Amino acid sequence: MKEYTVGKKDANLRVDRFLMNKMPEHSKLFILKSIKNKKIRVNQKHPKKDDRLVVGDRVVSYILEKADKSVSITNIKKKFSVVYEDKNILIVNKESGILSGDTTGKNNTTLEEQVNEYLKVKAERATLCHRIDFNTSGLVILAKNRKSLEILNEMFKEREVNKYYLYIAVGNFNQRQGILKHYLTKDAVQSKVWVSVSPKIGAKKAIMEYRVLLEAKKLSLVECRLETGRTHQIRCQMAYIGHPLLGDNKYGKKAINKEYGESQQLLCAYKISFNRTDKLKELGYLAGKTFKLPDVAFVKQYFNQ
Repeated sequence: MKEYTVGKKDANLRVDRFLMNKMPEHSKLFILKSIKNKKIRVNQKHPKKDDRLVVGDRVVSYILEKADKSVSITNIKKKFSVVYEDKNILIVNKESGILSGDTTGKNNTTLEEQVNEYLKVKAERATLCHRIDFNTSGLVILAKNRKSLEILNEMFKEREVNKYYLYIAVGNFNQRQGILKHYLTKDAVQSKVWVSVSPKIGAKKAIMEYRVLLEAKKLSLVECRLETGRTHQIRCQMAYIGHPLLGDNKYGKKAINKEYGESQQLLCAYKISFNRTDKLKELGYLAGKTFKLPDVAFVKQYFNQ
């Protein structure tokens, strides 16, 4: 248990912001989850995340300390590289094999934590604006301040940020480009997503546009643009139409993955572009800009490109 008394300099802060300042070792998502799970009390009551504090308020945290302090994040191999950075945002290239973020607070090897370790010498912090899967590589945007985070969150919600992926799919396509529209139902127990062509209770609409760039004997290099950002969307939608991602043992074909010696999906978020929109506000200098990875390893490996 930790207890804090609100002073003049912290007056009128939101509860979540106050706790982020007092406990920087925890991510924003973890603190928000802790408030929701009633591990925070203000004057012996359970607050909401956006409640404002006044001088003299007694804030008590029942968040347990992180269990593993034996491994320092500074001794962990950095699994990202900076693609673009300014005073408001950071765009990084995440390697596969690392979580984008962690709501449990138990893992200090997430992309978000590693980026904040990098920013520490500048006395800056950054927050994820979106995520990509553990075994997916590619571009991720982080915001360095609250205003930028609010703007980017709104833009992602309004689909004003375009996300493009490259991947290797099994087989050759009869239709080299198209738009896939399905409904996805997430099974949290199995950590898997089920696809249907018609609406179902609890299902979310998933839309993606794809086009085949190159073909080999049994493989295709595909680019897609996500209209929606659902869990495992590319992997499950492509598998549903008969073209699972190479290396994907959850939705794909294990025999083919074994044949090529691939044990994780060959999927990369390789390009991000910003629409020309008034919603960018203070980030208007990003309007119309595109950020793209110059090379993707599996493209060179399988298509000599």
